[in-house]
Amino acid sequence: MSRARVFVASSYAALDELLGVRAANRDDVAVLAAGGPAHAVTEALRGEYPDADDEELEYLALTAAAQASVPRVGEGGPFRRMVLALDADGAQPAGSEDPTAVTVGARLLLSDVAAVHVDSDDAAPDVFAARRAHVAGGEDAEELLVRCLDHELGWYAATELAEVLAGARGCWTPSPDADQPGPADLAGHAGS
Repeated sequence: MSRARVFVASSYAALDELLGVRAANRDDVAVLAAGGPAHAVTEALRGEYPDADDEELEYLALTAAAQASVPRVGEGGPFRRMVLALDADGAQPAGSEDPTAVTVGARLLLSDVAAVHVDSDDAAPDVFAARRAHVAGGEDAEELLVRCLDHELGWYAATELAEVLAGARGCWTPSPDADQPGPADLAGHAGS
């Protein structure tokens, strides 16, 4: 593959770290090491969806990265999927069952970030449930992960990374004794 848009599963903790480095005026921080996992439009993906245009194929790759970000969500939240979109050279198919999976040929830098995609707060209960089931190895983990697909990711320019991080303050969090998030958890969030 030549230069292509790749999507990297990320988290608020990772974004916070990147912004800390940016604050120190070091834009050369690695977002992803060479050989690291990402998602992109591949020939295998084109083969599975021959009638899809480039925009539809990129959306499928973005969605795969978003789903891969669920296990990266920290135990304390914010419970939102996050994906960094970057332009990269030398991304190669990873040879996995996922037709969007690639490895990058060179490390990807903060300056390569073109955009960030992140869930809105209404996705938090589903992301929380999916992450919790994944960590516990629950039988319903896959079903709960699929529920996350009901939520669209928002798009933010790379210049808005600080605003995305600031938007995480005051996010929905589950009740401390909640087995599963539910209406009571959401009711406490309605005013924030």
